[in-house]
Amino acid sequence: MPAIAAPVYPLSRDAFWKALHCGHGRAQIQADRYGVAEFRDEILQACSTSLVWDPQAEGQRAAWLAKLCESSDLVGDIIAASPSGSFWDRELRCQLLLEFALKGYARAREGLYDACERADDGNVHACDEIIQLDGSQGLAFVARTYGELLEADPEFWVDDEGLQVYDHLHGEGEGRQLLDRLADGDDAIKYYLQNVDRTLEGRHDNYAPPRRTIENVILAILSADELLFWPRGWARHARPEDMQRILDLALSDSEPVVIGNALQCLSGASQTSFHSDLFALLNHPDTHVRYWCARVLAEHVHPDVRAAGLEVLSFDVVAGLELLRANALAQDGPAMVRAIRPEADPDDQHAVVYSLTKLLRDSPVREPDLALYMYEYSPCMNCRWRAINALVAWGACPSWVLNEGLYDGSNEIAATCAAASESPSGAPEADATG
Repeated sequence: MPAIAAPVYPLSRDAFWKALHCGHGRAQIQADRYGVAEFRDEILQACSTSLVWDPQAEGQRAAWLAKLCESSDLVGDIIAASPSGSFWDRELRCQLLLEFALKGYARAREGLYDACERADDGNVHACDEIIQLDGSQGLAFVARTYGELLEADPEFWVDDEGLQVYDHLHGEGEGRQLLDRLADGDDAIKYYLQNVDRTLEGRHDNYAPPRRTIENVILAILSADELLFWPRGWARHARPEDMQRILDLALSDSEPVVIGNALQCLSGASQTSFHSDLFALLNHPDTHVRYWCARVLAEHVHPDVRAAGLEVLSFDVVAGLELLRANALAQDGPAMVRAIRPEADPDDQHAVVYSLTKLLRDSPVREPDLALYMYEYSPCMNCRWRAINALVAWGACPSWVLNEGLYDGSNEIAATCAAASESPSGAPEADATG
């Protein structure tokens, strides 16, 4: 693993673009100290195309991006742009428009209301933002919009998310009381409430589909042409004799996708026996087979699992880390540091980092270089936050990390670094700049 050091300012174009992707605070430091006029194209792209690894879990860091837009004089361009791109691209634009409207920028509110339209997947953009911006008027507008969509399309579906957003800001039940009063004179709002009630009634339906038999599961595994995830849930309540049949399938001379799905099913069992025959699959040419085999074996604390993990690290870092998750000893940290490296593909990078988060949680390994790797290279802000928490807890967080973390795109990272900086032992020194 290459050594990780403080960034050198002013940032290069590649370094700034990487900071935008990850949400590193060094992007904002660059803006404050040296300006970002030369990076307007990169910032515009980051505000037009969501770069967040998992927007649903991480959020869109819109407030962070909005500051960079102000620093690069791009606010007007964002407001004037037509909605386009993927679902998450449009959601990002709505959140940016909310930030700009709250800051008082002309036409941002109008742009936000214009963005309130049906998405390709059936959702409606800008609803939450409009409610956050305009309270009762915003909720009435959203409810009326949904009601009109429901009247135009009987297949359209609505839940109570808008009411939940309003209640979070104004008090439990306040949204429903408001709309009940308005519904007497507004058929669209009345129709919206009727459909919300139908959805809520459906949530309380106790119908459960019949449980799949072992024959159903085996047939699905044998006929699938891609990885399945539901068999893991089925395995939680499976009988031991049924899981033996899944194990036999995993050890059979089948196609990789069949073996991978059988192993994935095994990994979901509430209790699994230790099967040494599975070790041979750690050398299988298929990546998914190796990974799910490692997941199954990693459920057991056993010296052979540790030995296999240290060996597998040399050719499959993710599978090796999975095997070591609950089996590593404190002295195994340097071997992991030597094995990991930055990955070019974001999916591969996140797989390594996510495996490291579990290892640092479940093992006695306390290796700051591993956490620094997570902080520097993870495409996921949640994984970077876990890395910061580990470094702070170990008293090993470099001052430059604490300093730039104050400006991070993750609110959680910024708060953690602020708290650590306030304590005498965690106060950051002035970071080195170029």
